[in-house]
Amino acid sequence: MDSLAKEIIASLSLPLIVSGHQLHISTSIGIACFPDDGDDASSLLKHADTSMYKAKELGPGRFRFFDQDMLNDSVWRLELETQLRQASAQQQFTLVYQPKVNVIDEQLVGLEALIRWNNGQEYINPSTFLPIAEDIGLMESISVWVLKQACQQNADWQRAGFDIVPVAVNLPASFLMSPQCLDLIKGALHQSSLAAQFLEIEITENVIMNDLEQISQKLRELAALGVRIAIDDFGTGYSSLNYIHSYPI
Repeated sequence: MDSLAKEIIASLSLPLIVSGHQLHISTSIGIACFPDDGDDASSLLKHADTSMYKAKELGPGRFRFFDQDMLNDSVWRLELETQLRQASAQQQFTLVYQPKVNVIDEQLVGLEALIRWNNGQEYINPSTFLPIAEDIGLMESISVWVLKQACQQNADWQRAGFDIVPVAVNLPASFLMSPQCLDLIKGALHQSSLAAQFLEIEITENVIMNDLEQISQKLRELAALGVRIAIDDFGTGYSSLNYIHSYPI
């Protein structure tokens, strides 16, 4: 079975000529075997589909055989998706704030808003639930909630007489590229009465590399509002110090 899967992947990886253009495709294969993985067509197809998605997670040109752990993972993810939709609708998230301190004079220079979620049984790591939120179309609503909460909290702290520093919010590429992005950020600032210079938008380096022209334009529009912009995880991708001079960072 291994050799057959490899042969199929190799055959389909050969270039195709369509209307004079050379095209390349990749293949992911999920395999379920009778009778161990199911004794009817429906079960076998469902389990093969599950193992195919596991193969895709490994990258193009891979194959996986079904095992019971995959089914357990699928059930767990389905349950988490349902809980996540409820959490988003009912705003069950919380924010914690990580201080940014100048190591020379030990002065507070900013805060970073970090989202947390307790599903009623345990705290779910953001690195676990945020990719799922992206997959099921919840990232925009979650990002808007984080923006509004962070702006309101900072405005409340300022009115209470605490240090006046910017609060940073990390926004995903899908939100930044949304046509409503600027209006949603303006709305969060207006609703909280927070001055724009006290909101900092953090973007990861890979976001910049996704669509250089569009991201550059969007960052300039944000900078024109007075919002601060910072790069998170700089140096983990392909940007250089000279390269980022073209952005208002």
